[in-house]
Amino acid sequence: DLDGIGDALYAGDLFGNVWKVDIANKSVFDWEYDTGSGSTPLPLFVAKTSSGVNQPITFRPSVAYHPEGGLLVMVGTGKYIETTDVDVANQLTQSVYGIWDKPARTTTVLRNQLVAQTITNVITTTTPKQRETSQNVTDWSTHHRWVLDLYYGGTNSGERMNSRVVVRGTTAAFTTLIPSTDVCTGGGTGHDTRLRCHPRVRRAGPGVAGEDGDRRQSSAAYIPRC
Repeated sequence: DLDGIGDALYAGDLFGNVWKVDIANKSVFDWEYDTGSGSTPLPLFVAKTSSGVNQPITFRPSVAYHPEGGLLVMVGTGKYIETTDVDVANQLTQSVYGIWDKPARTTTVLRNQLVAQTITNVITTTTPKQRETSQNVTDWSTHHRWVLDLYYGGTNSGERMNSRVVVRGTTAAFTTLIPSTDVCTGGGTGHDTRLRCHPRVRRAGPGVAGEDGDRRQSSAAYIPRC
């Protein structure tokens, strides 16, 4: 409500749950989960693959105001905290989500309520390389925003999110990570992405980023508007 006082907390966990906690009351003893009841709280959203496997969340969600009311909650999945996370083969497909927390929402948002966007092309003739995605249209009566799987051409490259989405004005930015299995190479590669936060504002330009020979996280993508 723009009064400078926090009204809600959003947090993720390793089981893919995105929780919302109502902290509008001054007394911490009256804080409560926004969905479900005190004894049986429910998450705002559970991040799962298209086959129903839970995806871990290791960085806090970011939020932006939604033009239809409520908030747009943006979060990516994936982790880089255990020794097995270095592997890129046989990893779970990870995703980036934009979830509309509608006013007066009382139930958990489901993946099938999101518009599925996909990586459709990799442009290799540019420096840096670029990716293109689908731009499937949102039906506001049924959709609660979008999901983008980090998967292209039948291949899961081990790409994941291990950092938060950064919101600046009308633009959301995030980087992904594809770990290197070479002990002599630090970090790995990844993609740097810019996207438009919501539809009724000035369009933010497509992100440019690419895959450098020095393995820094600087590859690029064109991402559909939120």
